[in-house]
Amino acid sequence: MSYTEQEFDADAQRYIELSEFVETAQSEMGAIKARFRALGDGAHKAPCGVAVTVTPPNRSFNLTKAVGLLNEEQRALCKADGYDPKKVKGMLPPVVLEVCMDPGTGDARVSVK
Repeated sequence: MSYTEQEFDADAQRYIELSEFVETAQSEMGAIKARFRALGDGAHKAPCGVAVTVTPPNRSFNLTKAVGLLNEEQRALCKADGYDPKKVKGMLPPVVLEVCMDPGTGDARVSVK
């Protein structure tokens, strides 16, 4: 493939133009998502047919709290694997697992389709 100096220069300039456009578009999308968050949790349908879903931030598994709720036998099994969160979760009944979930932090999530 032959790549001339003029083509190289044009590509370099276009790349910079596109990167500036992407930054501007991402900033504007962030501002729009902030306004969508003000709608509150739930599914919202715009008149144009676009669906906007606002959900709370993901919760997190509190491993320390969960390990404290295990019995001695379960704790010994989990300790052998270095307290792998997946294994610890697998040993807890759903009701206890729910107790071990900390509320999400940060902004609500926004999905636009």
